[in-house]
Amino acid sequence: EQGGRVEVCVNGVWGSVCGEGWDTTDAHVVCKQMGFPDLEPIAYSGDDFGVATGPVVYSDVDCSGWENYLIECQKNNYLEITCSYATVAGVLCADDCSDGDIRLVGGETRSEGTVEICI
Repeated sequence: EQGGRVEVCVNGVWGSVCGEGWDTTDAHVVCKQMGFPDLEPIAYSGDDFGVATGPVVYSDVDCSGWENYLIECQKNNYLEITCSYATVAGVLCADDCSDGDIRLVGGETRSEGTVEICI
């Protein structure tokens, strides 16, 4: 599994993506870009992977699903953003689950995070 806070480099500056409106379709494009096109993404919006430390450079990301790169999706750039540093986009490119699977993801240690149960 591969996952974390979504950050992009815009005009030579690394920054986070606002998580407001961030969804599974947007996360799927990120997984495709990372080389995991067949994995089922989990979209996070908040501080599951830590609070943003640099600027928030994209907001209102709206991918259609055909895109191979996040830059191809509709979005607002950093000049039009009013997003909290605690509301940033995250993604987990995960294998499909089987009924009864349970896992703990998004925590700072192995013993904390979000409990996910596949039903």
